[in-house]
Amino acid sequence: MVKLKKKIFIIAGEASGDILASSIMEKIIDKKKDVAFVGMGGEEMQKVSGFKSIIDIKDFSVMGFVEVLKRYRTLKRKIDFVVDEIVKAKPDVIMSVDAPSLAKAIILRAKKRGVTVPCVHIVAPQVWAWRPKRAKKYAKVFDEILCFFKFEEPFFTKYGGKIKAIGHPAIERYKGDHSAFTNKYKFVRGKKIIALIPGSREAEIDVMLPVLKEVSERLRDKYNNCSFFMPLVESTEDKVRSIVETWDAKPAFVKGSKDRYDMFARSNLAICASGTVSLELAIRNVPTVACYKVSKLTHFIIKRFISIKYFSLVNILSDEMIIPELFQDELTADNVFNEACKVLDDKDYKKKYTKKIKPSIDMLKAGAGMPSTKAATEVLKYIK
Repeated sequence: MVKLKKKIFIIAGEASGDILASSIMEKIIDKKKDVAFVGMGGEEMQKVSGFKSIIDIKDFSVMGFVEVLKRYRTLKRKIDFVVDEIVKAKPDVIMSVDAPSLAKAIILRAKKRGVTVPCVHIVAPQVWAWRPKRAKKYAKVFDEILCFFKFEEPFFTKYGGKIKAIGHPAIERYKGDHSAFTNKYKFVRGKKIIALIPGSREAEIDVMLPVLKEVSERLRDKYNNCSFFMPLVESTEDKVRSIVETWDAKPAFVKGSKDRYDMFARSNLAICASGTVSLELAIRNVPTVACYKVSKLTHFIIKRFISIKYFSLVNILSDEMIIPELFQDELTADNVFNEACKVLDDKDYKKKYTKKIKPSIDMLKAGAGMPSTKAATEVLKYIK
């Protein structure tokens, strides 16, 4: 009699979750060979043997209240489709990664359809940053939440939620090889490398690309030894390529996680949409200018609930403005250009920066062991 594989349904709706989920999937396979994955994910997850996403996740990469409302019908239709697939799949466990609002919406609908399997969510919603009472709803929806930091645990345990800190997975990712990058892109020898990172969501692309276009042209005119690079993600690749094609100071495109991290290792400066990438850059000691902007209405709504001084995680952890942040109206080409020049004109900037960020980077660990391995172990506990 053939033994059926245990089945894990995975929900990952954006690039950061896609990267994290793929590493956890690999660790699950290492620990338990007789397991099959089904669900939604991106290009990194689809590199894992046997996994193919059931749906294109591009439409799920939405940020901001207003932006979600504009796509409500499309999102609802796709969520309903995913719920149908969960019901059909009859998984042994559901593993959701990042995008907690999306995961919560899917799982609540699945439960209404009679799905009773355990649900483990990885990457706790940042209730410590805004609307802490949200923790109560998430504690009830998920059977267990795996968070990055110990200080997150009390927000959920006070409502009876099961939560465990595993550390931040950015610490275990490939650090990058600057020599490999230089050998692949030989024209960069002796040049300053500037990484232009517009984000993985369409709303971020719309905000960041016009700014990055002007900044790259002005940096090229001021410094004649610059080369620009831009990492691509599957969900926005076509749009980014078509827009950047019209630029005067065109960046070279980088695809895939290896080349992306090799580029980071070689970069003198990064200008990025704030998110996990700002932390990945900090770990690799890359001086960074972090940018963040949402619609005026979304900003009007969220500013009433935000309880933190900074939006970049490195700054939040250190309680100090280590990475320059340009938020909302501050996000202009002039301001980005000025911050970039401060980095490029100061020969000792990287040395001072590396020293200042070390305490924050040390906070990313939560005991011994790699975060993805600990996540895999927790998920497998729910498979009989």
